[in-house]
Amino acid sequence: MSSSNIESLFQKYLQNQCTPMEAEQVLEWLEQASYSPEQKELISRMLGEVSVPTQKEEENVRNRLKQQLDLTLQKIDERENNSGQLIHFRWLRFAAAALLFLFAGAGVYLWIQSNITAQTGKQLAVVSNKDIAPGGNKAVLTLADGSKLILDETANGELATQGSTKLIKLDGQIAYAENGEQSDELYNTITTPIGGQYQLVLSDGTYVWLNSASSLRFPISFPGKERKVELMGEGYFEVAKNPSKPFKVSVQYPAGEKGTEVKVLGTHFNINSYKEEGPIKTTLLEGAVQLISQSETRVLNPGEQGSSMANGSLKVTSQVDLDQVMAWKNGLFNFNNTDLQMVMRQLSRWYGVDVVYEGNPPLREFGGEIQRNLKLSQVLKLLETNEVHFRIEENKLIVTP
Repeated sequence: MSSSNIESLFQKYLQNQCTPMEAEQVLEWLEQASYSPEQKELISRMLGEVSVPTQKEEENVRNRLKQQLDLTLQKIDERENNSGQLIHFRWLRFAAAALLFLFAGAGVYLWIQSNITAQTGKQLAVVSNKDIAPGGNKAVLTLADGSKLILDETANGELATQGSTKLIKLDGQIAYAENGEQSDELYNTITTPIGGQYQLVLSDGTYVWLNSASSLRFPISFPGKERKVELMGEGYFEVAKNPSKPFKVSVQYPAGEKGTEVKVLGTHFNINSYKEEGPIKTTLLEGAVQLISQSETRVLNPGEQGSSMANGSLKVTSQVDLDQVMAWKNGLFNFNNTDLQMVMRQLSRWYGVDVVYEGNPPLREFGGEIQRNLKLSQVLKLLETNEVHFRIEENKLIVTP
């Protein structure tokens, strides 16, 4: 969308002249703008707030945006009811709440609540000034001789040579490069802590992304008739094609009991085996994989997800939200009718906090996307638009009624 078009739409938005579809375009652009200095400058100019506003000016801007937000959401609700179709506009509430941070960067400090909060008259909870930073590229690599490398503390370049295979690090990624044929099967293990993630390239050219609290045990080269690795936690794989040498992922739970095995030839897939999330879920994006459990074997097609149950059975579904599955790898939290406890588990793993509920967990569902590079307090303010409240005390995230 050109600057002139968005400027025209934004002025209509402020003057309460937008149609619901136009308001949707504005809010979508505003969500993107929260990460673009150029767009922030444009918004600041459109609002006429080049310098820090006075309290009265700030109040006027806040009221105008708040009123238009309520009207927009009301029109959206009417549109959904009249059409009889389920249209997913819930993410608009997150985009609107993101204005708090967007306009803070332009010199305007906004407190925008959802229409639910406005109707009940409740205020957003105040988060402790002891904020918590997001996770990042952190991992420990255990070499074949048992020595350990803390990857987030090591410099880029060649880290080690094991047999005829060199280990190289470059900005959040490690890669294995074979220099001649490797006869011995030497294993390495990469482990990400809570609040960590990492990417590696295996010696065959396979790319692996590891989510937080995960580990991958793998040979530094693949001299045999198959390529086999062992995963705990969550990982995304882009497997290098080699029909003569199948690629296998053995998935285990943290306690060590076997979960399932994924056999592939060349494909892109995600595996989530966090025990607290229930069955092991393998989601196929491209190619084909075969799931092998203790009692069953199933083949997945692109867009399908296989769930490995504790009793050894397999369940396959084609109703999969691929954007939600891949959100972590793309630097996002993606919620699609996601309940509060699942949201909290994701925040706990990424921010390294213990979640404590005061009373019974509120029955809330969330929708929309949030960047994973935000501080915890920023994420919580977005979530609070759904009438749930939090406070941070040291390393605890406390959920309050």
